[in-house]
Amino acid sequence: VEKGLHLEAVKDQSIHEAFADAYPEVIKSLDIHPIDYPKIEEVKGGNGSPATFKISIDIFPEIKLGNYKKLKVEKKSTEVTDQDVEDVLKDLQKKYAKFEESETETLKEGDYADLLVKTTEDGAEFKFWPETVNSYPVGSKLISEEFDANVTGLKIGDKISFSSEFTKDYKIEKLAGKKLSFDIEVKKVRKENKPEINDEFSKNVSGFTTLAELKDEIKKSLEIEKEDIAEEDLKNQLIQQAASNTTVDIPQSMIESETDTMLDEMKSSPNLAKNGITLETYLKSINKGEADLRKDLAPSAEARVKSKLVLRKIADTENMKVEDHDLDTEIALMAESAGKDHLAYKKSLTESHIEYIKDFILRRKGLDFLVSNSQA
Repeated sequence: VEKGLHLEAVKDQSIHEAFADAYPEVIKSLDIHPIDYPKIEEVKGGNGSPATFKISIDIFPEIKLGNYKKLKVEKKSTEVTDQDVEDVLKDLQKKYAKFEESETETLKEGDYADLLVKTTEDGAEFKFWPETVNSYPVGSKLISEEFDANVTGLKIGDKISFSSEFTKDYKIEKLAGKKLSFDIEVKKVRKENKPEINDEFSKNVSGFTTLAELKDEIKKSLEIEKEDIAEEDLKNQLIQQAASNTTVDIPQSMIESETDTMLDEMKSSPNLAKNGITLETYLKSINKGEADLRKDLAPSAEARVKSKLVLRKIADTENMKVEDHDLDTEIALMAESAGKDHLAYKKSLTESHIEYIKDFILRRKGLDFLVSNSQA
């Protein structure tokens, strides 16, 4: 794209500012829709003569929709079984279990042990685990099934030596294919004391006085949860079908931008925060760098971009619009989520923010259209 600008009264250092002023008119006259701000590759002229800019820019790709109406999908079952309810009760039972130290009982699955661990490889010390491993969950196969089998049946003060060979595809690369020797001493044994599941249990873990009431509430919650999961799965099936029927050449810059978003999501992941680790720490534990992760995320990022483009194209094809009340409702929800005043929050939004929100609303309307016109 080239554009001549008369810059007689503008200094060379102001060329970029002049370009910024002219750029909106350029894209309007060419009727193009840029993805991001352009890269200025060449500037000619200036210092009193017309300036010519040569820029490169990615534009929104052409999207050729295939069939997106009357798509056939199968909705997941939302039935809640008695076993589903029992599983929740068992999780609650485990959550409220107490652990008591035992001087005489042997270790079995479900117990926790403090272990003194010395590890060698071909007679040389192998450093990976701390020498003292506290609260090791017996039966978890956290280290290996063979490791757990050897410590099962031991009690405080017992010592055991054994070798364990890790498979070549073991989850931790540093241990994969290794044959290690372990010298183990049991320092503590903690036994799990689970409360009995009855009316008293119900009173202690909930606001219900009987177990029957608690079971009813669990069932209702599971029904809501399964319905949400089924609806989400149905929507994903429809998006995937519509996307597979669509032809579009996605610019690499859009994939890179979506990859950035996915990385940010991972960095703020509740799972990482819960375990007190950063994304960088996690990557080090699996011997990967951010570049490796970006490569791994690229296919998913491309699929996400395509899904967004398809939903927006459906909305445009069906002549869907963002009404004032659509926008106000969405902004009000965002303000509430951020804990801010609605009007103050609205005033703080830039034009680009507003456009992003409108795009989100249109994509959601496109998805609602897919669902309402599907054969589920």
